[in-house]
Amino acid sequence: MSVLATAIPVGIAATAATSEYVVNGGFENGTTAWKTNTAAQSITAVSGGRTGQAASLATSTRGDVVLNDKVATVATTTSGKSYSVSAWVKTQTPGVSGQLRIREVSASGVKSHSTPFKLSDTQWHEVKLSVTTSSSGGHLDLNVVGTYFATTSKLLVDDVSLKDSSTGLATTSAAPAPTTTSPAPATSSPAPTTTSPAPTTSAPAPAPTTSTPAPAPTTAAPAPAPTAAATGTATLTGTQTPEMGIPSKVLVGAAYGGNTDPADFEQRIGGTLQIRRTFWRGDNVDSAVRMATGDVAKGRLPWLSFKLPYTWSEMAAGKGDAWAKDLTQKLAALNAPVWVAFHHEPEGDGDVTQWVAMQRRLAPIVHANSNNIAFSTILTGWHQLYGDSQYSLDALYPGDGLVDIMGFDPYNEYGVVKDGKTITNPFKFNLPALSAFAKSKKAAWGLAETALTDEASRVDPTWMDRTYSELSANGAIAMTYFNTEVNAYGSWLINDPAKTQQFADILRRAEE
Repeated sequence: MSVLATAIPVGIAATAATSEYVVNGGFENGTTAWKTNTAAQSITAVSGGRTGQAASLATSTRGDVVLNDKVATVATTTSGKSYSVSAWVKTQTPGVSGQLRIREVSASGVKSHSTPFKLSDTQWHEVKLSVTTSSSGGHLDLNVVGTYFATTSKLLVDDVSLKDSSTGLATTSAAPAPTTTSPAPATSSPAPTTTSPAPTTSAPAPAPTTSTPAPAPTTAAPAPAPTAAATGTATLTGTQTPEMGIPSKVLVGAAYGGNTDPADFEQRIGGTLQIRRTFWRGDNVDSAVRMATGDVAKGRLPWLSFKLPYTWSEMAAGKGDAWAKDLTQKLAALNAPVWVAFHHEPEGDGDVTQWVAMQRRLAPIVHANSNNIAFSTILTGWHQLYGDSQYSLDALYPGDGLVDIMGFDPYNEYGVVKDGKTITNPFKFNLPALSAFAKSKKAAWGLAETALTDEASRVDPTWMDRTYSELSANGAIAMTYFNTEVNAYGSWLINDPAKTQQFADILRRAEE
């Protein structure tokens, strides 16, 4: 799903003079308002359009090319509303094919409407599509797709259009502007979490539960632009915007203490955390926003986990919509990448079907009210690969077009005592399987929490570096260390010279 872009407000209402939802459909303003889906794909404005310029799509590796709107072309859907969609396409290499596509993204998932085309000559051809929406409160994402293109092929696109077919006028309303209210002082401690016991190979660690967040300023200062290390070059998959800071490499970060200021830890490692994980209750919104503001100012990308103000079923039914919208708008005002998760590690905490329904409800709210916030789900990882089927990757995936980042929390438990027995098995975790699933869903992925015991560090001093390399090889975007004793069942802390140097080394690698 395309979501808000920085310079182009979502849901621009068309006037009678324009009667058009699409922004820059003729490409006379270059590629403004358009993007491609991956780093291998390219989009340029070229002469030789039907009138003036056209978009030229190409790929550096054999595969699809996608012209994708940066902003959801229709911001808010109404069930039963009809639209007419069209685009003109051309190629200099006859025989290529593709489709004009509308992705209807809603709380229930993604429904695709499409019509195919095959170009047997080098002339311009118009492709048309009629769409009737089946959801209310969703979005329409507009794409022109060239299927399985060779590196020598190009797809030219011009005069892209989407109109209300009943009136010819676009009538959607603009999304609410982000709030600028200053957050109130922090008063509560991070939210608790519980996890099911894990096997001897790896297990998740619970979130902090007892420490109070570090004091924050009483007003939220404007946040500067994120550093290059925090932002990276996004590899877009159709769900993310560049403003979400999805990187093209593995960023290194940490949780520290009970949401404690990591300045002393950063001094020891000789660098700034690229990602900072923090944990919050539903009534901690203002404190969380203040802390995220400070992290952005320091060049850290905030990755926040929230427990919820209501039950999963109540949230899924809409009781928490106003809460989610308020949180999103406050974080959107930072104008910097922020990653958010709602009730991480749900395994064992209740009816996970309601957790999935809650995620489906909240993802469209986050996407509709921000362009800088990546919606993430965070699971233990172990339960998905080795546990009960109710916790499988498929069972807990909310739906295509909803999740920007899939986070997992595997730990190296070597030396941990469980049920009177000391774990001595080497750490093994199937990171390629997690990567393959995320790739199949066109979502980014990474480790939201990980750590190793002091015992593991002594017997395997290259574990951090090797794990970073494996994450890089499998296209991950994050390796975030759980550097705290809060609610910890293993010696996770980085408080000795060996662990400190290991972490400093992978941070240096991430900064290269």
